[in-house]
Amino acid sequence: MKLFELHGIEKKFSVRKSGVFSSKKQIYALKDINLDIYQGETLGVVGESGCGKSTLGKIITGIHTAESGKLLWQGKDLSTADKQTKDQYRSKIQAVFQDPYSSFNPTLTILEILQEPLNVRFSLSTHEKNRRIEEVLSRVGIDPGLTGRYPRAFSGGQRQRISIARALLGEPDFLLCDEPISALDVSIQAQIMNLLAELKDEMRITMLFISHNISMVRHISDRIAVMYLGRIVELGTAEDVVNFPKHPYTKKLLSSILPPYVQKEVITTEEMEEELPSASSVPPGCPYHPRCPHCMPICDKQFPSNFHIGNTEVACHLYDQSTTTVSRNGKD
Repeated sequence: MKLFELHGIEKKFSVRKSGVFSSKKQIYALKDINLDIYQGETLGVVGESGCGKSTLGKIITGIHTAESGKLLWQGKDLSTADKQTKDQYRSKIQAVFQDPYSSFNPTLTILEILQEPLNVRFSLSTHEKNRRIEEVLSRVGIDPGLTGRYPRAFSGGQRQRISIARALLGEPDFLLCDEPISALDVSIQAQIMNLLAELKDEMRITMLFISHNISMVRHISDRIAVMYLGRIVELGTAEDVVNFPKHPYTKKLLSSILPPYVQKEVITTEEMEEELPSASSVPPGCPYHPRCPHCMPICDKQFPSNFHIGNTEVACHLYDQSTTTVSRNGKD
């Protein structure tokens, strides 16, 4: 069953070209996003900083509004839905962000912070609220006896567990995890990942897991969407995307994962000096073509269609039978 359907979603932001008094320029954070998210699955979204993955999550959760396109929740168009439908939609969504400390009120105790979603969503007695909080905290590995402390008294990993507990208290159907582990130590990252995987299996929560680390995303996701400069360039099962990548950019992301041994290959100067893309100056045609080792003449003129290769959907001219592959210097 489809929980969310995105059809032609686009989002723009205004930025100044240079200087305080310069004119503003419209840049696309998302461009022609077509995506389905199914009930009970974890969809991983990966890509470099600035690719639009966090904006995508905020569009789905209603934090941002798209300029164009349709967002459907359980088959209902949210742009034309009535207030009751929108209230139901908002009540079923929770989020876990990169820095849990910034999302906590430092003047409130953990107990007061965790009572907030229960006060909004449910009519419960103080005893019932405290019982639920104890149950959820125990589930995420936090001693319920510590609820009288303030957020500053906890480590980063503990605060993230408390953030997850707060999200679960709202009994969501959908959980946005926006870079939930990137600010944590590696050992703590593994613990949080295992916790999220267990919660998904037990509670059948649909998750959108956003990260720039494809090696982490692969372990928790059912499917993976690879984004580049506001577009989805590859979408498929986690196994297919990681083990049989199709798009040159996906292969580049996978090659950046450090192996558990020292590589003998020498990194070339060209690879070391490669510049990261900018959303304010997106190249024409396929936005990846300036960095692509398989660039063809058509790549800088036309954005590729989506081609279905097995269980994977990829936007790349390499899979268009009507084109001929040539190297970047134009030779066969």
